[in-house]
Amino acid sequence: MSNRYIGLAKEELLKGLREAERAVQTFKEHIAAIEAVERRSVGNLEHLPPIRENEFKGNRAVKALDSYLRGRRGFRIPLSRVVADLVEGAADPGAPRGNKKDPAELIDHTLKLSLGNLPRLLDYEPKMHYKTTRGRDRTKVRPDTPSEDILVWLADTADEPKRRQRPKK
Repeated sequence: MSNRYIGLAKEELLKGLREAERAVQTFKEHIAAIEAVERRSVGNLEHLPPIRENEFKGNRAVKALDSYLRGRRGFRIPLSRVVADLVEGAADPGAPRGNKKDPAELIDHTLKLSLGNLPRLLDYEPKMHYKTTRGRDRTKVRPDTPSEDILVWLADTADEPKRRQRPKK
């Protein structure tokens, strides 16, 4: 076998390897898309208690979320469904901010910011971990995560009483 044939055979093998790597990447993307659909379809959402008219009237978004989740224990609910139910239940979205004037957008924005600040009350996924300046490990929602992909549920510690803070002397 001459060097020419060896070179051609090597080129063909490398070409096949590149095609196989592209196929593996495509398969990984398809699997990620399927897993995203699985996360969104948490099942049994048709068994959620219905929202009553004006159920959350006068409550701000975070307080309404607390009431909403306490009435629906054991369910992992997509944030988009929570927002729609809070709007339907007449939760107070707060004052318009920037370009956001739609009540659903305001509540969605408020809840995304609040999820990481309420670890004793609720749990959610997916989480983004980060370290504070004091070295504590915290979590928050990635800003680019769509509301359909965020699942929210009542934390196990939600019913535990808060620790009493003694005033400093």
